Amino acid sequence: MIVRNLREIRMEYIDESKSGLDLVKLLLKKAQMLEMMTIVPSMDGLEQAKFRRRVLKFRKASRNVNIQFCATA
Repeated sequence: MIVRNLREIRMEYIDESKSGLDLVKLLLKKAQMLEMMTIVPSMDGLEQAKFRRRVLKFRKASRNVNIQFCATA
């Protein structure tokens, strides 16, 4: 699976829908070489904080991954 070798991922306009969270979860779980994941959520304020907390709890295949959340694309 190619996902294992990804080193950097940028995801824009990801939301808290099941498909959005499932995609983030899958990539974190499978990308063993991942160094950086940048997420530009499609929501603001409290929803974004809740989304961030959920994402940071996901299991990560890479111990060195840095997850950043950006307000704008």
